[in-house]
Amino acid sequence: NFADQRIYAMRAEPRRQDAKSLPAGAPPRPVTPGGRCFYADLIVDPHRQRLLCVREDHGDEDREAVTTLVSIPLDGAPSAGDVIASGYDFYSTPRLSPDGSRLSWLSWRHPQMPWDGTELWVAEVSGTGALVNAALVAGGASESIYQPGWAPDGSLVFATDRDDWWRLWRASASPD
Repeated sequence: NFADQRIYAMRAEPRRQDAKSLPAGAPPRPVTPGGRCFYADLIVDPHRQRLLCVREDHGDEDREAVTTLVSIPLDGAPSAGDVIASGYDFYSTPRLSPDGSRLSWLSWRHPQMPWDGTELWVAEVSGTGALVNAALVAGGASESIYQPGWAPDGSLVFATDRDDWWRLWRASASPD
């Protein structure tokens, strides 16, 4: 909803009766609370019934917004989300591996812009949904990474300008 910047859940078409979700035709239900948090780049984690996304927290007017990756449960009371990655000025493009066992994302810091230098990270997703064993896959202050995504074989594909040309690269399917 553009008026209040909240995320809402709704269902457009009927599904199985036993599905854990909103009934068809139900009004949208807020998933996030009102306030000074804004959300972007949402993906659904069907294995854990949650959203993964970028959150900008504008709650402290005396400083810049704090940007993090968060996990927002799809069931229950509205939640601003649990922080799963923090420490950078910017985050984007969270993407789950096909089996839901790993998450990739991009991050960068001021004064970099994403076309100047970004970092591509991958972490294992634990049974509780926490990120563990985060590792830098590619990128840095003088390498820009764009549009990471997971191939069906579990390898990570991304565009990089590491040799001054935009080219596709593939990282190993192995989580190591």
